[in-house]
Amino acid sequence: MRAYQLQGLVVGSNFPLAGLSAASQEAEPDLWLHGGFLPPKLNAEELQKLGPSYESPLRDAAGEPWSRMWRCGRTGIYYFRYIEGFSWAVDAEGRNVWIEWPGTLGLDVITAFFLSKMLTFALHLRGHVCLHASAVAVDGRAVLFAGDPGMGKSSTAAAFAQRGFPLLSDDVSAIRREPESGEPDGQIVVVPGVPRVCLLPDSLGFLYGPGAADSLPLFLPTEEKRLVRLDGAPGRFQTEPVPLEAIYLLAPRTSDSLAPRLEPVRGADRLVRLMYNGFMTLALDMEQTAREFPILGQIARTVRIQELVPSTDPGRMGAMCALIVEDLRRGEAASLVG
Repeated sequence: MRAYQLQGLVVGSNFPLAGLSAASQEAEPDLWLHGGFLPPKLNAEELQKLGPSYESPLRDAAGEPWSRMWRCGRTGIYYFRYIEGFSWAVDAEGRNVWIEWPGTLGLDVITAFFLSKMLTFALHLRGHVCLHASAVAVDGRAVLFAGDPGMGKSSTAAAFAQRGFPLLSDDVSAIRREPESGEPDGQIVVVPGVPRVCLLPDSLGFLYGPGAADSLPLFLPTEEKRLVRLDGAPGRFQTEPVPLEAIYLLAPRTSDSLAPRLEPVRGADRLVRLMYNGFMTLALDMEQTAREFPILGQIARTVRIQELVPSTDPGRMGAMCALIVEDLRRGEAASLVG
């Protein structure tokens, strides 16, 4: 067995996770990953004869959903099947994940699916809110950059990490509430994600210099993104949970001379935008979604949420980082005065 520190949990696994360094297993794992088999009490064939609880809205050329999910009422186990030919299951408490895959899929693909889909769904079951966002730690507080794919979440977080602000998570940020913090509703914190960031070659070239991508491994064989590992870089990855300070919603890049700039997000739109940027939420049922509302509502009421309009000019990345740091520290000063 191997142990990994992922999304604030100790994950025990019976197979190696590609591109990650195993941690010393000093504590009992919070979550077990069982590779090569499904839970014995799950009758997958019988379950698939029933209508699925969830179907992915994304479909292949033949109209088949990319994934389907069934919930076994007798055992409480969630069972997912993907068109790539692999299946996985998770128990109702988010403490055990099982996965079967065909021999044609490599460990890099399985690891990527586990980190983005399976682990995120398990975190939802454990009471976390998961946003499609990258995060960094600024002055000991979490700052999130949320947005659709291709909006620059990872490159923005990497630019901050390059300037000495530790990376907290890439692409998926897990948020939980700590009731025993002394605050009336509990403190909202962001947990450390995975100690790596995935970047396209052009972003790597701008941040780290020409040819930087050539020495880095591919994220997946079918993608251009490269992996920048931070598990061996002291001070570049935030290893402890930190309070959530601000969320910046990434807007499309613009050539406007005023960019980068910040625009306010007001009223109910704050909660709506948070829900829109949820990750792996479509597979949740109504009861599970309702359990996340109090945390989302607290974030909408108490956390700085603004829209960030970046510039199309990559040379303005430094100005954008400075703008955000100034905004954060100005907000902190105003809070202290208040």
